[in-house]
Amino acid sequence: GALLLLKSGKDKAPEEHAQQAAPAAAQVQTPGTVDLTKPPTFVPLDAFTVNLRRDEGDHYLQVVAVLRVADATMDATLKAFMPEIR
Repeated sequence: GALLLLKSGKDKAPEEHAQQAAPAAAQVQTPGTVDLTKPPTFVPLDAFTVNLRRDEGDHYLQVVAVLRVADATMDATLKAFMPEIR
């Protein structure tokens, strides 16, 4: 996961920004940590085709990918961001 903080102006002190960011950061799981007591959740992506430019003719690559996510609740989030993921 990723966390993006945007500064809205000079109206707030850095301490206030840190306090507001703390709850959002608490929800982000540290990359590389996996709860091994739960079974893994996999989300398949739709297959897509990539055109590979070559001088010798047309070459295509068909990609089929499956994402492993932290838990099943991420499925709805992935669907919302699917155009950006592809």
